[in-house]
Amino acid sequence: MKNIIILTLLIIVSVVCGNDCPPQIGFTGIVVTLSYGSNNQGFVESSYVSIDFLGGRLGIHYEIIANGQTVNAQVIEFAANNTQYLITSDSNGGEMCFQYSGAQVPTGYPSNFVNIGDINLGATQVEELQLNNTVVLWDAAKCAPMSVSEGSFNSDQITLSNIYNFNNGVDETQLQLPVSCYSPSSFMGLHFINKKPLNIRLPYRVKYILS
Repeated sequence: MKNIIILTLLIIVSVVCGNDCPPQIGFTGIVVTLSYGSNNQGFVESSYVSIDFLGGRLGIHYEIIANGQTVNAQVIEFAANNTQYLITSDSNGGEMCFQYSGAQVPTGYPSNFVNIGDINLGATQVEELQLNNTVVLWDAAKCAPMSVSEGSFNSDQITLSNIYNFNNGVDETQLQLPVSCYSPSSFMGLHFINKKPLNIRLPYRVKYILS
């Protein structure tokens, strides 16, 4: 999406997670986002996200439904060379790879969120972490974010993202560039474009997790 976690690991462990949490290696999980806004800005997104906090790598497979259109694509980012790759398909089913600068790979969860209290979600007790109009439900027992809500009822846009199958680790299969990003070939139906895509919707970058 134009608009599909950030400080040192020691601060994260001591401030956000508590001393009982292991060091954060990465974030891997399914993120389902529902957003409603004025002027027909609503969307639904399902994404499989894997972030390597220590190695500076990020991969997102995502599907967005918005304005009657569906986008299926993949984004891979590398902090080392400040490069993003967007992989998608053309109208004929050929694979396209866009390469452009501006990687935004988190190095951990933010430490500036404030614990405003505990609530129960069924049998699970979670902490509410807040920064401005963003609220995170944090499972302290599993050291994992459960959901992120952004905006308020007075805002033009309200967004809720739920996290499933969280793992404090990295899925290497999500971080491998496909052949189209290495060996473009019209014969094989592979296309390499050395610029940012203009008409392809990028994944929504959920606050706390991705921005």
